[in-house]
Amino acid sequence: MTAKNLRHLMNRSAIAATLALLASGAHAAEFTIDFDAIPNPNFLGGPFDFPTDITEDGFTLSPADGRLQVWETFQGGGDTGLSDPNYIRPASNPPANATLAIEEEDGSAFRFVGLNGGSSGPIAADGTPLASGHITVRGFTGGALAAQDVFEVATGQTGGIVDPAIPFTAINLAGVAVDRLEIVLDGFDSGIQPSPQFYALADNIRLDTDATVLQTVNTDLVAGQTIPVGAVQVSQNPATCTATVTLNTNFPWCVTEAHLATGDTLADIPQTKKGDPIPGQFADSAYPACEGEVVFENVTGGSLFAVHAVVYDTLNGTDETAWGAGTAFAGKNWATYVELPGGCQSYQ
Repeated sequence: MTAKNLRHLMNRSAIAATLALLASGAHAAEFTIDFDAIPNPNFLGGPFDFPTDITEDGFTLSPADGRLQVWETFQGGGDTGLSDPNYIRPASNPPANATLAIEEEDGSAFRFVGLNGGSSGPIAADGTPLASGHITVRGFTGGALAAQDVFEVATGQTGGIVDPAIPFTAINLAGVAVDRLEIVLDGFDSGIQPSPQFYALADNIRLDTDATVLQTVNTDLVAGQTIPVGAVQVSQNPATCTATVTLNTNFPWCVTEAHLATGDTLADIPQTKKGDPIPGQFADSAYPACEGEVVFENVTGGSLFAVHAVVYDTLNGTDETAWGAGTAFAGKNWATYVELPGGCQSYQ
């Protein structure tokens, strides 16, 4: 197998680049839907003389349930932190969850990359958030839920009453091809006076229409046999037989050592004669100081992935061995490997 490149990412919400919105016509593989060109108000349910479906750059945008509006910055009484003035939010009176559904007009698959999120609601005089809610992004394939991401937004968390300028990127949905995306914005009465209404806000929805369908599997990162300390994602491009393997840990855990082996069969993964894997002999290794995310890129070939890590508890000062949860090796220890359904064979 060829050498792989490794990068470490501390903040999985960081965005590497800003994606440009295409004004009209066919869109590129990656692009952004914003709401500046959509008449305000819009996406209103009930007896209103406004269209309920809109076509934007080859996509159909529609309110799947509840009432959804396009709002302008000045209507929210705060600074969005964006040059783009419009964003979507649940309609008021009374506040309730609202859902935006996105589908390609021709029914083809696409992927969710990320969005900008924020909220409007009660804050203290010093700007401390007094309420929080969520933006839930659900991806569907053939009517079945493929994966979802849940992003938390709190009032005033970036300094404004209305501030949908927090960049969120796909986690569970990263690399997952879907034919329908639903973005659910929380709306509720918090009961906190004098401004109890809470609304989650969204703008700049970033999508990828690359026709390549990645094969992806998500599993737990398990330490000490029984402790879930994070997650492992394997996402493979079947056209090139290259994969990205991502390890994420939850607080208070971090990764101080990571090892990766992949192959078409178990014989490709270094093991003892008794069938116990040998992480020190795995083809790829990383030794970060203490990081919440480690990413192996351009991993070549295979449908079996052995993901080993040493994780550190920053509160208790202890180390644990961890594995990407999956099928047990034949040996006596508790090591496991991840199998990618439909993964390509590197030596065909």
